[in-house]
Amino acid sequence: MSLDLVARLSAARLRFRAHGARLAGLVSGSFTVGALAIARPEANAVGAVRMTLLPKRLEVELLLVGAYGDSFVPGALTRSVRMSAPYTAVRGLVRKDAGVVLTFDPRVVTPYNRFVLTHFTDLPLEALASAHKRRARAALLALVLPLPLAALAALLVPADLASGVLGRGALGLMVFVASAALLRLVVRLEAWGGPLSDRLRDAFEHRLAQRLAIEPAASFETDPFDPPEARELRADPPPLAPMESPLVEPTAAIAAPLATSAPRTVTVPGIAETPSPVGVPVPADLPLEPRRRFQPGFVRGLAFTALGVATAVGGLAGYGYIERRSTPTPVETARSTADAASTEAPSAAPAPPVSKWPACSCAHADSPLWKAGLPVLTLIPISKQKDDAGRPASSIAPIITKGVPRYDFDMAIVNDAAVPLKDVRVVLTFARRNKRGERTNVTDRGLFWEGELGPGRSVKWNVEAPGSEVRIDVDERRKLGEVPPAPADAFVKLLGARQPPVRLHAAMMLAYLGDPRGREAAQALGELGESDERIRQMVLRATEPLRVCDVKPAGTGLEACLVNADDHDREDLELVEIAPEGAGRRVDVDEPLAARSGKRVTFPAFGEPPEELALSRRR
Repeated sequence: MSLDLVARLSAARLRFRAHGARLAGLVSGSFTVGALAIARPEANAVGAVRMTLLPKRLEVELLLVGAYGDSFVPGALTRSVRMSAPYTAVRGLVRKDAGVVLTFDPRVVTPYNRFVLTHFTDLPLEALASAHKRRARAALLALVLPLPLAALAALLVPADLASGVLGRGALGLMVFVASAALLRLVVRLEAWGGPLSDRLRDAFEHRLAQRLAIEPAASFETDPFDPPEARELRADPPPLAPMESPLVEPTAAIAAPLATSAPRTVTVPGIAETPSPVGVPVPADLPLEPRRRFQPGFVRGLAFTALGVATAVGGLAGYGYIERRSTPTPVETARSTADAASTEAPSAAPAPPVSKWPACSCAHADSPLWKAGLPVLTLIPISKQKDDAGRPASSIAPIITKGVPRYDFDMAIVNDAAVPLKDVRVVLTFARRNKRGERTNVTDRGLFWEGELGPGRSVKWNVEAPGSEVRIDVDERRKLGEVPPAPADAFVKLLGARQPPVRLHAAMMLAYLGDPRGREAAQALGELGESDERIRQMVLRATEPLRVCDVKPAGTGLEACLVNADDHDREDLELVEIAPEGAGRRVDVDEPLAARSGKRVTFPAFGEPPEELALSRRR
């Protein structure tokens, strides 16, 4: 083969390789990435977008993008809109939190020109659309759910965990803050995208900054993905040497990277295969920037959360350890007592005598108010008249008008049970008596409450009818015990009723439940009628710290549980029968009662158990 032919083949080979390098450089100059445009005050669009950086322009493809304005709900979504703008139309490129704020000239890019981009990905736009829908649903739940969850927690929490308006309100506030923070974290995680999103975001920002001349153009020193060997191949081929010149082959520094490094590409369905930011061959000995698996803020949040949980758990464990160390076990107590007894002097005081009465306890004191059992549905007739002393009358009596007796009063009902009562019916039968004592002129009045009457709820009717006597019938005949009573908080709410007899009934039910708020409510009642005042005194006696309960006959005597609910020991006590003018029986209690304790005591020869007993200091 002649030297001229060899030279011509070598020149053609170099020109072919240079032309291929130019094509590779043209393709490697593009960069495509998908992202989510999220709702922020700086943005006027939300949805899924795709950005393609070309050598001389920037293409923006919109998929499921809607207009957004601060304080407004996003409107209808736009599908499959593509815009193209020169890089001179870019007015802003700012990193904010985990996203990138990109702003265009509104005269060039329309209808949307402000984007806050996050969740960068190389997946198709359809996948981004589903991510946008998930984030939109999470944002809606973060806005709507915390308040109902807080209200539900405040309503359903048991009374022994949180009671009263303050306790339930504090629990509801805590649930509101915790659920809102958790749901906001879910929204942030949906918008973040993960470590791959961070790498693609950094690459997009870096490439766009180079095209905007914000950062230096690619060089060996500034861009590890654009080594000088690749730029040398993209340059025009050198002129042919004279025929007598020796054949020049590519150097090893150029040939080795091209032979051993394959470009890594990103494939998006629907468009041609384009190289990713790392699409240009990378030398094997060139160090790459380390990959970050998580955002620094996310890592700090996890660290602080773990530290808070560890601190709380450690504090509880330390408190439990100190409490266990400070409270001796029964074995240690017995051992220390034996050691002390062995080292005591013979003149040491003897141990207190052991009581001859067994211990006991009870939920509430015995009282005539609930001795025969409390009904599930309580009927409370409320008089509108005054007695001779000017106090509200406690009894219901007819008024004589023009010689005709007539009733005019209010009728209240209260559901004392823990279950709602449905369709409550009450029938009042009014009648008069003739001279022979026979009932005549019978008139019925039916009272009906449609629907459910909740636990502790009360309703009232006004009743008017002629007659000199009245009989009240009700379908609900069960008693408490067959059905559990309503919770104490329901009767505390009933204390806000307008009628004093209804408030008195609420105080009585609190006393029956052993709630100390019953005594306070009974004391706070104003002036009452004579019979209502007797009921209030019974409520006050049933809520005294010294109580008598579970009274039973024992032969000719009786036995009872005597309870001291006070914080101090009580002695010199006596059991007293409640009777008019203090004429009831009295008997001494021969042992003191320790604080917060009870004893079951037998009193021989006391006689029949009276209607009501009390425990008081000896006179």
